[in-house]
Amino acid sequence: MMTTEKIEINFYDNIQITNDIYNRCQFMEISTFFFSFAGLGMAIIEYELRYFFIYGDYLEGIDPSLVPPPLGMTPERNYPLMILLGMNLFASFMTCFCIVSRYLLLHKWKIQKKLLVSSDTLVTTHQY
Repeated sequence: MMTTEKIEINFYDNIQITNDIYNRCQFMEISTFFFSFAGLGMAIIEYELRYFFIYGDYLEGIDPSLVPPPLGMTPERNYPLMILLGMNLFASFMTCFCIVSRYLLLHKWKIQKKLLVSSDTLVTTHQY
């Protein structure tokens, strides 16, 4: 009777471990979604600000024939754009990190569920 209890405990521990790993996989999915859309949003904002900084001063209802050509970017106008591009770079790196982590967690989950053997890797299973 003692061995039956150990088997049940191990069985339930395995279920808890696989559920925990699967929940982490779902969290990585949500994180990937968040960082990818944050990066896309920052890229759109950067483009709109760049367009406004170059042409925005001249689009206030003035006759285009009376307006001199745009002066271009100045260092003062370029600084917030570089910050946005840096934040976009960080979001892109975090998206890549979340994707790789999700694949590794999914692989670990499949090993725990006994769908793969422990010697399998992402490369040997072609799940990369």
